[in-house]
Amino acid sequence: MESRVKMWGLAFVWALTVCWSWAAQASPWQSGQGLRSYDKAVMQQSVPYSNPFVRSVGTGKLSTQGLLDSGSSLPACPHICLIVPDGESADQAIKDFEQANHCSVQAQNPPGGGGQCTGVQTNATAASGGSTGSGSGCPTQCDPDPPLPGNKTAKQYETDKLKTYEGDSPWMYIDTTGHVTVGIGDNLESKGSSKTESEAEALPFYICDRKTNKSCICDATHKCAKATKQQIKDGLAAVQKETQPAACKTDTSQCYTVNHYKSISDLRLKESDREQFVEDKLGDFHGDLVKQFPDFDTYPSRVQAAMYDMIYNLGAAGLKKFKKFAKAVKAKDWKTAAAESKRGGVQQSRNDYVKNLLMEAYNDEQKCKKSKSSGSGSN
Repeated sequence: MESRVKMWGLAFVWALTVCWSWAAQASPWQSGQGLRSYDKAVMQQSVPYSNPFVRSVGTGKLSTQGLLDSGSSLPACPHICLIVPDGESADQAIKDFEQANHCSVQAQNPPGGGGQCTGVQTNATAASGGSTGSGSGCPTQCDPDPPLPGNKTAKQYETDKLKTYEGDSPWMYIDTTGHVTVGIGDNLESKGSSKTESEAEALPFYICDRKTNKSCICDATHKCAKATKQQIKDGLAAVQKETQPAACKTDTSQCYTVNHYKSISDLRLKESDREQFVEDKLGDFHGDLVKQFPDFDTYPSRVQAAMYDMIYNLGAAGLKKFKKFAKAVKAKDWKTAAAESKRGGVQQSRNDYVKNLLMEAYNDEQKCKKSKSSGSGSN
């Protein structure tokens, strides 16, 4: 009898050791190997979930080493619902989650699941409350600040958009308002015409050699020499002499195009420098925005992108003139802000771009309010 007790005791200790070892390695509260896993942060989110184990899959790239086979005999993941971002492989997301949590994502509720959600959804079906799995379906999950396309920050997203609305020129030219401009709408006379020369000299201009570089392209493939201050001064003077026609003031179709100035000077800015300059400029504008709107950093990314576009176009002083817009933004009334964001002197498409960003932020907010008021996804 005593030996049997010892045997059962040893077996119990062995089993306890194995379980403790497995739990230490595969605890659902740990994120092993940088893969997505159950996280305590889920418990702290304000967005309602059907149970504490719902976990939204992120959008980062994952390691594909050591993925589990689909025929794994691992235990079922308890009450798990994977929200797979658009463009990401659902199969890959499942395997990554299984590897991180040492459990198997099931198509249906496991025994004793209590009718809770299991299965897999894409962002689109999650937003509509639908399910791509054969289980009970995932809870509708709202996000008051969904990622911008490409998971870009507001600054990165706006930099790309500015290329569309401001243009992107490696050489200096005279814009339709008569100012010397270069890069992504960088007005070199923004600080006064007397500052134009110093503004130009502060930029990392290169100069091409037409004998060896007829296209006058300066990049990693086409080598160019760093321009001297005198070369920049001479190039600027040449551009300033080629003023816009008088008719340009009343009819933009009579204005010289950017390409008209391509051969006026051999000075060029590299693409990386042009983009960096815009990011730096937006960084400076960020300080102006925070001064005027102390809660700016808490605004949805779409609101931030819209405001970056407005201040880049209007300047800090110009933005302050939009008092109704500012009042709406401070009240976080994105719908009214959208209506008050219209500017003069810009393309209709650019005004629509800003208005749509603000309306998207408003609609995202309304979806979450509706979700909470209806109790969707709550216990």
